[in-house]
Amino acid sequence: MQLDAFYNLYEVTSESLACSKDQPYSLFTCQNEKWSRSSCSDSRAGQACIPITENNLQSAKCGTVNLANGQPCIENTDCQYNNCDADVYGVKRCHLNEGGCVLDSTGTEIKNSFYRCSDSLNEKFLCSDGIWSQEATPCAEGCSNGFCAEEVYDKTAETITLKKGYKYPLFLPAAISSHDFENILKSLGPDALVFIDYYKDGSDKHAAYMLGEWMGGFSFEVGPGNGFLIQSDNGDIVINLKDYAKFTSPVASRIDNNIGNYIGVSYCPEKYTASKVLAEINALEPSCYVLSQLHTLQGGPRLYWSLSQNDVHTEGRLADFDILPYEAYDISCRNGADITWTPNCKEFQCTPGEQESCGETENGCSLGTMTCNEFGIFGECEGGFDFTDEICDGIDNDCNGGIDELFPK
Repeated sequence: MQLDAFYNLYEVTSESLACSKDQPYSLFTCQNEKWSRSSCSDSRAGQACIPITENNLQSAKCGTVNLANGQPCIENTDCQYNNCDADVYGVKRCHLNEGGCVLDSTGTEIKNSFYRCSDSLNEKFLCSDGIWSQEATPCAEGCSNGFCAEEVYDKTAETITLKKGYKYPLFLPAAISSHDFENILKSLGPDALVFIDYYKDGSDKHAAYMLGEWMGGFSFEVGPGNGFLIQSDNGDIVINLKDYAKFTSPVASRIDNNIGNYIGVSYCPEKYTASKVLAEINALEPSCYVLSQLHTLQGGPRLYWSLSQNDVHTEGRLADFDILPYEAYDISCRNGADITWTPNCKEFQCTPGEQESCGETENGCSLGTMTCNEFGIFGECEGGFDFTDEICDGIDNDCNGGIDELFPK
């Protein structure tokens, strides 16, 4: 089916329709792997044609083009915002702003002069006036917030480098105090301007460091288990981890909100992927169901891992991902969780499929069973009944054969 390079990207079924933008405007019909051409009606003359796309193979027809961001296109006038440029894979797609670069079929746009690192290609690209750099930079250790991971975390030098203008999700892998952290910001010089987003006491907080001090009477306290978002607007932030003591045991994170729980794994990240983190937390609190990266759109769509296919992030891509020692991640919980999670740093607690008895037998209470899941973690106790003090609820709470015996009617 030879039509042009654009149409050749897709294999269309018999009797599918497509429109050509060549003069005169024409309607194409695919039959038996061959295109047949017919002219558009006079009433359509002079109007653009809707090109064939992944979403309209069965219904393409002559008409006015108004494609959404992320849709394949041929020229600017095809698109709702009049911007049609090649994404990182070379496919021309619609996007929002002139000068910005479209990433992929999600329609995500990267700002001019910003980098994007592709998790699937393990390469870094520079956006320059709407065009991706032709020569990509290979990334040996994957991607981190738009850059190669090794550019952010240098294992040999033991440094973390946060580039100017980028917002980073940070979970410190060393014992750095609030005083230490303030000295790091002071090293940026008298013109330092740093913004921090974090969660504390049930709500999102914001802090700004400017001209050598915290603005508005707010201060930011750094401590083990605290994740946050940080952005410097006038210089790279460099944290030399050799100057601080390393953690010698797993660090606990508090999870006490539906969203905005910034957690990480600073002691044994090499033992974790997103799925394993989520499995451990979900075993403690079943309402916690999604773990996602905190990258801004500067770095492209966020990766997230979910226990349900129904939990979809509109600006994300479902994928299991490695946990990095310096990155913070967001754990989302439906029912306002209130737990403390400490990574166990073990490969497996149990053998997947293994079952173990649980519960109590005191006063005739019955034992239940818990089963080891595919991540090597025991699930909830099922089928058992534990001894508790008797309350008035129509149940034999203390397992002595009497129901509500302490509460005569």
